[in-house]
Amino acid sequence: MQSMAVLRFLTVLILVVAALAIPAASARKIIISSDLGDDVDDAFALVFALNSPELKIDAFIASWGPTVKKAKMAQKLLHIAGRDDIPVLVGKHGENDDFGQLRWAQDWKLKKVVGDGPHGLVRRIMRSKEKVTLIPYGPLTDIAEMLKIEPEVKGNIDEIILMGGSAYKDYAMRDNPYPEHNIRSDSKAAQVVFKSGIQIVMCPFDVTAMMKLYEPEINRIKECNKPLCKALYEVYIAWGSDVPTMYDPVALAVAFQRDLVKMVHTHVDVTDDGYTKLVPDAEPNAYVCLEIDKERFMKLFMDRILK
Repeated sequence: MQSMAVLRFLTVLILVVAALAIPAASARKIIISSDLGDDVDDAFALVFALNSPELKIDAFIASWGPTVKKAKMAQKLLHIAGRDDIPVLVGKHGENDDFGQLRWAQDWKLKKVVGDGPHGLVRRIMRSKEKVTLIPYGPLTDIAEMLKIEPEVKGNIDEIILMGGSAYKDYAMRDNPYPEHNIRSDSKAAQVVFKSGIQIVMCPFDVTAMMKLYEPEINRIKECNKPLCKALYEVYIAWGSDVPTMYDPVALAVAFQRDLVKMVHTHVDVTDDGYTKLVPDAEPNAYVCLEIDKERFMKLFMDRILK
């Protein structure tokens, strides 16, 4: 109880708003790792990144599950955006679930991809002339595998900004920490990443689960006549539910507009069953986002999606 009180006290008094340096003069070089095709927010996140000039997407790796099908979906979205130049990597294959969104791209003719995603990540990052920011918003399997293949890759990564985990909240935003999907799906990989020594920013349920698109926002996207908006609406329909939650775009927004969130520098312990426990008395290994300006984020998000 005392440790929790200390953490909350520090959260109030020394919340980190913009303590981490973010490149301002040029676009930030990022690599996205995404389980695109599972929940629908991954597709929205990719379009958000494509329409954000502050970000320069160096590569996209399709992670977790039927990764070849996910790579096809990524390539189709990138093609619609006129960004065939962005390489698509195929992460480690898992269960071959047939998500409705993936059928949206089933007729896409897959072009050249990097079949061994973790090795491809190593090559791209090691030869980069500038440091790369990794933004994973899916299970961390391929990131952990990359670190095992070449530990020295850490020297060319400035930061990992991830969507995942839970500090104090669950899916319904109740005060009940929960083993969030991205961490729980491969907790061993998450343990490797959090112990890597790379600077980590964690965007948990606490700042992502409230970012929902309701009928007015969906209708704005439906009525937008731009190719990416049409693609997103088609993916949304294929998803098959009503109110999507934009968990993943928060991590991308934090990459270039950090004053949207307030965060605390603390230690995150990843348990085998997927909990992300904050341990303020231990050596800090992550910046954990605990508050967000929802109104500003949603305006930024919709402006970029409709751009």
